Amino acid sequence: REEYRVNHRLGTFSSVDSRIKQVSLWDGIVMGGGVGLSVHGRFRVATEKVMLAMPEVGIGLFPDVGACHKLATMPGKSGEYAALTGARLGLADLLHAGLATHAVASKDLDALVDDVSKLDASLAPEAFDAAVDACLSKYPAPAVDPSPLKEHATLIDSAFAGNDVAGTLAALDADGSEFAAKAAKAIRRGSPTAAAVSLEAVLRAEGATLAEVLRADFRVASAMVAPSSPLPDFYEGVRAALVDKDRNPQW
Repeated sequence: REEYRVNHRLGTFSSVDSRIKQVSLWDGIVMGGGVGLSVHGRFRVATEKVMLAMPEVGIGLFPDVGACHKLATMPGKSGEYAALTGARLGLADLLHAGLATHAVASKDLDALVDDVSKLDASLAPEAFDAAVDACLSKYPAPAVDPSPLKEHATLIDSAFAGNDVAGTLAALDADGSEFAAKAAKAIRRGSPTAAAVSLEAVLRAEGATLAEVLRADFRVASAMVAPSSPLPDFYEGVRAALVDKDRNPQW
């Protein structure tokens, strides 16, 4: 509960008129709770080293910490794709999806942090917001490969259009491409129950406030991880991934 409260509090800093500006730096692996602590902030700066994912389906859970609030805003059905496959998103994908607000080379991060720290925080909120944005924008973005999300957008939108896991798997199987096969394999590797819950979570997050999404996250996560839960996939997923490490969950 406290973690979700922190996530919500950070989300209140995301408006232009907030006097507090959160600048999140993504310079490596960003997963799980790290997503919740950074993705709701006003500025999200990613480097060429970033790799962001929410692979909770693989341990019988769903993208919580308000992540679905952001996944629901991604272009087309790419948010549903990311939730069900746990896809690892690089810089190009994060920019395409709108999850990253700025891009900067990893080597420039120290200078960027120094520049931001020197800004006049006594400015009016809107002026301070513009100053932070200008500071982050002055650094050249590193060269990156094309975004897989953008490249395969037509397939993703078509395969996930039915808002049904079974239908999505059938569509991916029918496509026959390497990208579709990898996506289908990733979905099947995870918990079927968690996949259905994750899809519904993204769909319900569309148009919802962050507070509403976090409230739902808490209720659903509490039910899925409770020792008496009729949905034991979380414990099986943790066993297979973190305890025995046999990578062979029996869902």
